[in-house]
Amino acid sequence: MEIILYLIVSLIGVYFLLAIGNQPYGQRWKQYWIPVLGALLVALAIYEYYTEVDYLIRQGSFLPMFRGYAEIMYSLLVIGAFGIFKLLVNEGGKLFVRKQQPNAPQQVPRFSLAYKTDDKGGIVIKKEWVFAGLYAKYLAWLGLVLFVLVLALKILDNELGINQLNISALSAFAIFIVLEMHWYLKHPRIEEQPEPPAPEPEKTTVPLDYYNLWEEYQRIWFDKLLLAWKFNPPQEKAHSPTTIEIIEAQNLVNAGFTLTLNDYDILQNLANQTDMLIDDMVLDEVAPLLFSVFLRRLMDGENILVLTAKRCYPNSKYHQQIVDWINDWIYRLTSNREFFRVQTFSRVEDVEFTSRIIVTSADDILDKNIIGHNWFTNLKTLLFLNGDEIFSESLTSNNILLNILRGKFNKIQSIVLSDYREALQASVMHNLEVKRNLREVRMRHDLPATAFVILWKLEGASLFQHKVLTGYIEKFLGAEVVLALLARRERITDIRLAGQELLPYYEYLEETDNNSGGLNQAVVAPRTLKYKGINEVKCNEVNAIMSVGENTFLLVRDAEYNLITALRKWQQYATANLFLHVVSPPYLLRAYFADHIEYFWRTPVYGLSSKMMTSRFEVARTLLEQLVIQEMSENQILQYLIWINPNAVFVKQELQNLFSVAFDIDIIAANYLSIRAAFEYDRETDSFKQVTKYGLLPRIKDNINLSFLKKAEIVQGADTLEVTSMDLLFQNYLPDQTHSFAGRPYTIRGFDKLNYKMLAAYRSPLSVLAYRSDLEVTLNRLDQPLNESQKKNLLKKVTLELCEGSFDVRTRGYFTFTSDISLQTDAHSYTTVTDTEVPVRSYQLGRVMVLSIETPDDADVVKLTATFSALLTELMCTLFPETFSYILIGSPLNQLAYKGKFAQMFPMIRVKDQQPVVAEKVMQICIFEDAHQDLGLVQSIFDNWDYIFRVLDDYLVWFLDATTSGSAKLFDTNSQTDILRKPKPAKDQFLKYGGAELPEFFDLKAASALLRNLLGNNYMTSQRNDFYLSK
Repeated sequence: MEIILYLIVSLIGVYFLLAIGNQPYGQRWKQYWIPVLGALLVALAIYEYYTEVDYLIRQGSFLPMFRGYAEIMYSLLVIGAFGIFKLLVNEGGKLFVRKQQPNAPQQVPRFSLAYKTDDKGGIVIKKEWVFAGLYAKYLAWLGLVLFVLVLALKILDNELGINQLNISALSAFAIFIVLEMHWYLKHPRIEEQPEPPAPEPEKTTVPLDYYNLWEEYQRIWFDKLLLAWKFNPPQEKAHSPTTIEIIEAQNLVNAGFTLTLNDYDILQNLANQTDMLIDDMVLDEVAPLLFSVFLRRLMDGENILVLTAKRCYPNSKYHQQIVDWINDWIYRLTSNREFFRVQTFSRVEDVEFTSRIIVTSADDILDKNIIGHNWFTNLKTLLFLNGDEIFSESLTSNNILLNILRGKFNKIQSIVLSDYREALQASVMHNLEVKRNLREVRMRHDLPATAFVILWKLEGASLFQHKVLTGYIEKFLGAEVVLALLARRERITDIRLAGQELLPYYEYLEETDNNSGGLNQAVVAPRTLKYKGINEVKCNEVNAIMSVGENTFLLVRDAEYNLITALRKWQQYATANLFLHVVSPPYLLRAYFADHIEYFWRTPVYGLSSKMMTSRFEVARTLLEQLVIQEMSENQILQYLIWINPNAVFVKQELQNLFSVAFDIDIIAANYLSIRAAFEYDRETDSFKQVTKYGLLPRIKDNINLSFLKKAEIVQGADTLEVTSMDLLFQNYLPDQTHSFAGRPYTIRGFDKLNYKMLAAYRSPLSVLAYRSDLEVTLNRLDQPLNESQKKNLLKKVTLELCEGSFDVRTRGYFTFTSDISLQTDAHSYTTVTDTEVPVRSYQLGRVMVLSIETPDDADVVKLTATFSALLTELMCTLFPETFSYILIGSPLNQLAYKGKFAQMFPMIRVKDQQPVVAEKVMQICIFEDAHQDLGLVQSIFDNWDYIFRVLDDYLVWFLDATTSGSAKLFDTNSQTDILRKPKPAKDQFLKYGGAELPEFFDLKAASALLRNLLGNNYMTSQRNDFYLSK
């Protein structure tokens, strides 16, 4: 017993001897020699052990009184002797070292590699050594605990006389070295990120308030001016949490991040693994919250899947920027670039899952069928990046993937990052089938102290470049890049482009540089452009990862056809002074928004969120994907089937009928369906029971009727420009159109049906304002709604029905608008398209919404139907900015109203074997979803019909009020410098389509009266009027 007590005292004594021998905390950089000398001593001791000591121990002549513990005592003697030497050197050395003056700068010894002197003269640990110090700390404590545990087992082994357990002296030596490394790397101050170099004195001649430049822009491009606004946004004080109980939050505070109550709420829900929707976000503001939680999960061995809207392919700049952004944030939080690497996965590459963070899309995972990979067993977190885009064109795939993952693995947290949309939370819960409560948190942002805003009209006979270039320039240079020339002239340091995904922005920058010799000396002299535009102007493929600047000069495209959301979205990217240019194409609500900019800035009209529809086709698509990936039991399949047939009993027959109706495939005759009996353990009966398992052979996806599931590549030669779905290809890309990929323009040449490749060729940019397809829809069959929830009857005046039906969509050609959305011959051209070039899209179970409204007895039903069809069509681009091209709105009666080019400009709806007839005073409009996969459009319109009609009603009230327009109402900020310049809006310019008068089929007054009778008092109109009437 005395020996054991002596052993324990020796162990504790050696540890405290080493500990008290350390330099004071904050001075450990001086003991750089200790780990090195300790390692040399350990090497010598190990050599001595194997040459002599080990032999003496076996002979019993080395420390005979400690028989059974001689190896341990040998290591403790060596380490203890070093501890005495360390104490003598560190403490005794103080007697011989000259005292420094209190303010004298300290010098780090040359061999103390982990430390440096910062700009303030203090000693800091280098950022690349911080993680090593943490690693040594936890490894040392883990080693000590294991050593004590094994030592206790050794004592028990000796006391019981088993003598089977042997502890090598090497274990104590290893712990000693790691412990000394931990002590050496323990320091209170970490190296800070270097400050960016100070700008050159002559860098800019523009005051940081940008006022003079703001005025100059308006003088030069006066004919393009839509609105100019200089204002000081109201500042909201963000409160900090009073107490911090979450370790991730404390780590962020210690690292210098400032947390608000909103941030703390997000961290709390993330840490509790609550399904979350974070909207109205700036990625760089939410990133530290996300990755502080993710890092702990990664350390615990969990995996994280980051899902994007776009499909992956080799050399994708979009996905590479996401990977770089994640890597940069991990580095910022850990100071280590190699510990957790991020990897992309695409269907066209065989990639080993070697990283704990994978960036990909739901379509790539389903196509590759790799959910059975071991990597997914440790998957605990799904991050939907840019959820508004994901739930636009890949809604079904993400829904299916999440259902499969949640069925196979428990406790997967879903985190959705998105711009805000109307009814977003309800849609996300429905689309992702979140069983528990989904926590929605809207980010709160610091707005700039001063904002200089100019809204520009994109259309017009003259181009932006005509004001700054002399002579004839063949190349088209766009709008934003030309506007950036004045900022480059003034040497403004932070110039950015955004919303350029569909534009050849890189080509514009190159061509502007190449044509700089033709610049107008009076506006922008070539000698004032010191650097190349491609180096001065920054633009990301992924807009959301843009960082927040201090004095930001930002040029954006109104890509969502909503001036208000563009202003609110991009105003968040500056903290001091913002100069924001928004270049806006023509659309229905633009003048309406601009005329009430101050009101809508506070009370925006948001786009709608997509929401999946319960339909036979979608159930068939879901079961198709799931049965190909994994077998399902009868009960699992019936859970889906009862949504469309509550009386479903016989699974085999139901599956056969469903796939026949949805895809025209007989899965029994084609031998696609596999059925087998299996035994599964039943906990309730504590026995095994026989179940029937169903599966589908993967080769079913090769069936020609499922070709819409194929992925199409847009290629130039051997280079892949983009990967999309065959289902959505021809709605977006037609022959001889020019489209942009990664900032470069390409012309669509044709489609390779054999290899599913759209062929493209590089070309110079063209001045194209917009394309609009000439579409013909033939309705072959319209089924009744599946259940009562897909019907709405409102006051016996309005009926809405969600249906499935058979219809064909034929592309007859398309318009190319160059200077305006105008049907004047000099403003557009028309290109005819054949069925060979663009196949007819046939839908056996397509989604349709039918809207029926009773009209007054004296109403012209044909005109009202045509008016509502046109207005709703034009409104969709603002309500569904990413997917409006898949919404086809019309009525068979429009054949009687749309004449000439209008019959090509708006979708023409025909009923097979029927001619349009006005049978009753009821306006019927059909809304088709032009896609096989569910994009969530008709269901969203069905659920939000009241919101849509109120927006349209308020627009018509403003449009028809010829006496007044929105008056100016500035912010009450005790500032006399707020300026708002709103030219009188041309309300009817857009709806004239280039003509002198409104089209003959328009009856806007009757449409407005019908809406007012239907809706009663419209709160949107009342609130807008009250805003301008209030003091």
